[in-house]
Amino acid sequence: MDLSSLRKMNFTPTLQVLVGSLLAFPLTYCLNTTTAMGDHRMILFAGVVTLTSFMLISYTFVRKNRLNEEPFFFAWSVFAFTSCVDLIIGLELDGHISGFMEFYFKEGEPYLRTAHGTVINWWDGTGQYAMYLILITLIANRMRCHEVCLYWVGSIGNSMIVLLLGGATGSFKVRGSYLLNVPYVVVPIWAGIRFLRQSKKERSQQRLLRRSGFELSLLNRPWDFVFIMLFILGIAFSLFRGIAALGCDNEYIKVYLKNFEPYLSDPNMFSRLQMLTYLFYFVPYYVSAIYGLVYPGETWMSDWALLHAGAALQSQVSHIFASIHWRTIEAGYGAPTNLYDSYGQVFWYTNLLLLVVPQVFAWRCYNDQEFFFSTYKECVSSNKESYSAVSTKRNSTSSGITTATRVEGRVTRSMKKLS
Repeated sequence: MDLSSLRKMNFTPTLQVLVGSLLAFPLTYCLNTTTAMGDHRMILFAGVVTLTSFMLISYTFVRKNRLNEEPFFFAWSVFAFTSCVDLIIGLELDGHISGFMEFYFKEGEPYLRTAHGTVINWWDGTGQYAMYLILITLIANRMRCHEVCLYWVGSIGNSMIVLLLGGATGSFKVRGSYLLNVPYVVVPIWAGIRFLRQSKKERSQQRLLRRSGFELSLLNRPWDFVFIMLFILGIAFSLFRGIAALGCDNEYIKVYLKNFEPYLSDPNMFSRLQMLTYLFYFVPYYVSAIYGLVYPGETWMSDWALLHAGAALQSQVSHIFASIHWRTIEAGYGAPTNLYDSYGQVFWYTNLLLLVVPQVFAWRCYNDQEFFFSTYKECVSSNKESYSAVSTKRNSTSSGITTATRVEGRVTRSMKKLS
């Protein structure tokens, strides 16, 4: 996108959503001074009323600007508002402000007082907030938002899996306000299914480009070979940490938990659930990605690479910063951060690789989508199809000649040879 096209874009909807989301500051301050917020049922009621009111405001704006053909505009506008609320939560949990969300920590979602809860609120109030504004800008200008949406689905999907399961299985009481997270589960699933189907439909209509088997060989793709090796290491490391999270009584695992990542022993379940998410969700993706690189032509590769990149970014940012958060350090589970120490080097290098590699791989898939449309097996299948078509044509020709001769009652020598 050049500078001239950027100047022609309409940023008014984005600015209006941005200003509207800032209403979270006075609203949360007023709610914090209300004595009725001492009951978790009233918190649930206030949350439902607030989200519904903001959705109605978004609907009025959508009708005015003729954006009602995109239903996700409502959801992303409301989510931008709640991202601002999460930013307030992160600021208050780390002591930068006070008097805004204290009622919510006590009776709403008390598990947000953990290091993981603090970090994911920071992430939602910064990273995902930026994604919402970008998506709203793209929709307002009738531009493609497919890639950004899939990246966001991966990010919020991983966040919800770990947060909701950790809040439900930990030592915290599940309150009625727990249900306020339901839209953040339903809408991403809806968006992911819709955009994946749309992508599949678009690719089925495109003409497949074909390359030779020599061009598709791994010997001519050294960077793909590097990605395969990195994914294999990711599988091994994810299996190791997943087994450690499940509580395996092994000396090597005990040494690792004590010296390299003591945060995995935190009694709060968030770190363990993140490792289990790697074990049961990320490892199957690594295996699928390796298959797609060895046998290219899987058209789902670029979409799922974006989904995984968003999930990996959210998971690693949350895990790294929660490991070195002051709440974790005070509890005695802080990770080694000294780069001059072997323990710190292992912690930083492994976790940064798990963060960076999916981003680079998604960039590689997105910038070479012709590679996933052109396959050696498609060339082979097309040759088989052409061969079968020729055989069918010959058979039909010979059968047609036989039928015709039977009708005429005369069979010549040349016709016998053809038949």
